[in-house]
Amino acid sequence: MDKKKITEQAEKLIKIAQREGKTVAKVSKPIAKKWLGKISSGIVALGEKGQQAASEIKTDEKTKDPEST
Repeated sequence: MDKKKITEQAEKLIKIAQREGKTVAKVSKPIAKKWLGKISSGIVALGEKGQQAASEIKTDEKTKDPEST
């Protein structure tokens, strides 16, 4: 093969790869959104549990030592 044919083949392969890459990105968006939503919900739930635990710790400290306030 000469350089021109190699270049043409490379250009074809690049175009195919770009097209396939766009297709994969379009197809994977809904899946990514679904999992990001689940992860986000989990983080929010974890944060709420952390706030509740911190609140309980403060309440426990106040009930154990009421003279310190």
